[in-house]
Amino acid sequence: MSKLMDSIIAKATEQYKTIVLAEGEEPRIIKAARIITDKKLANIILLGDESKIKSVCPDVCLCGIT
Repeated sequence: MSKLMDSIIAKATEQYKTIVLAEGEEPRIIKAARIITDKKLANIILLGDESKIKSVCPDVCLCGIT
């Protein structure tokens, strides 16, 4: 990875903020939330209908994502 990305990831890990993603029913957003949660970069909250979120990306585990 580039030095810039390494720097951004290091800062995100240190600060561990909560991020609310308004487009929680979009597949790209759901997958990004999983990656961010797995890397412990931030606490993620997805906005949207829980059943729709699960049906849009049934292969993505939502453990640890609110």
